[in-house]
Amino acid sequence: MLRIAHIVSGNDTGGAMTHIVTLSKALKEECELTLVVIRDGAIVHEAERLGIPVRIIGSGGTKHLFKEVNQFGEYAKTHFDLIHSHGTRANLIGAYLFKRFKIKSVSTTHSDYRLEYPVTLRGMVLRSMNYWCYRKIPYHIGISQKMCDTLKTRGVKASAIYPATNGIDVDRYTVVHTKSSFFEQFNIDPSPYAHIIGIVARIHSVKGLDIFIKSAIEVCRTHDDVLFVIAGGGDPQLKAELQSLIDQSPYKERIRFLGRIEAIGEFYNAIDINILTSLNETFPYVLMEGGYFGKPAIASNVGGVSELIEDQKTGLLFASGDVSALSEHMIRLMNQPEYGAELGSALRKVVLEKHTAKSMAMRHIAIYEAILSQK
Repeated sequence: MLRIAHIVSGNDTGGAMTHIVTLSKALKEECELTLVVIRDGAIVHEAERLGIPVRIIGSGGTKHLFKEVNQFGEYAKTHFDLIHSHGTRANLIGAYLFKRFKIKSVSTTHSDYRLEYPVTLRGMVLRSMNYWCYRKIPYHIGISQKMCDTLKTRGVKASAIYPATNGIDVDRYTVVHTKSSFFEQFNIDPSPYAHIIGIVARIHSVKGLDIFIKSAIEVCRTHDDVLFVIAGGGDPQLKAELQSLIDQSPYKERIRFLGRIEAIGEFYNAIDINILTSLNETFPYVLMEGGYFGKPAIASNVGGVSELIEDQKTGLLFASGDVSALSEHMIRLMNQPEYGAELGSALRKVVLEKHTAKSMAMRHIAIYEAILSQK
């Protein structure tokens, strides 16, 4: 049986955290898996809840991290067949373990670091670190074919790149609330609204939430029976700017931030149309999650989105940043609920046939075996 160690920073959030936890849970049924965490965080508690073995190597703080990494490297030489890292800090450790202890290493690229990190001193340092890891880690997994193509442009050999799209753990999305009782938690009465349009996104500039809000304002100008809701936490300064954009319109009661929602299935169950406005994505969980609930999707055509959403067959696509196009798509699905139901049903079928946690785990097992078979 394969012995795999996944290394993560511990402060992973959003789709990256969902991916790591979902993959780890599925993989532990197929191989001996340990989640190695640089520092304690939410991902540790979620992993322990799911029975995923966890090892923390940053318990002594940054001062003792190098010593702990070396101790782990000595252990890993005889206890793991392969190290799989996720994220900048974890990739640095993965690269070091490969060079120092000759342990085979692979990294998953969850997003394009050139778009994820701002052009600041800190951002430039993180970009440089990512570029260095691309050159030092011998094998790489791209979450979409588009990301695999991007890795090639960053100097990674094509023979060292493997595609492995995301998958969802259907057991994660339990629902106990009705639409009304769900919204009651946020002091919202959904009964006046014929349509509820939602987006799940980390509050970060790359998620394009200003596009969602501007489109919502356009739709509200001509339709008084629609409610827009935003689920997710993140940058408080950006949230304040986005809230100001909402407050400057006459529709602040119909465009609402709900905050971070743990039982995210409840959110998808309560909305009618699922939106993605990102400026960059690989293979977003939010579209698969909404699809599992049969919700029609409208998404910006970026990254690997078109590998899941086939325009006008499993959802509707629009050019990133095009407020008018997004507004028109929203109105179309509001006016044609039967068509929206067809799109949602088609997307659900694709998700259940190709993008479950089990299928994602088996794709990774095949990649691990391919890597380990190489000298």
